[in-house]
Amino acid sequence: MRKPASSRRHERGSRSLLEHYGESPRPGRWEYFSELEVGKRMASSTADIVATVRCLFNLYDIAYDQRLVTHILNRIERADSVFIDEYALYLSGRHQVIGQVCPSST
Repeated sequence: MRKPASSRRHERGSRSLLEHYGESPRPGRWEYFSELEVGKRMASSTADIVATVRCLFNLYDIAYDQRLVTHILNRIERADSVFIDEYALYLSGRHQVIGQVCPSST
């Protein structure tokens, strides 16, 4: 049985993050589950990749790096702006955050 494209994408994101930091996958069983429907043009695959990468930042106790996430997404697909934690102008074709639209309230 062939894995869905979104599954392969989140695996690529995981590998990219671990390679960047020189880490290896931790032992154990790795599972992936998402309730997001793929192919609906609603940023589902971007959301899955970002959720997986954020979990790895947390698991490996690495500070979140939005620039690295942008780079990882750039290598995988044209991404939507769902990974940005602030209001910003994002050029998806270039994978470039142009600037913050208004200050974050956090």
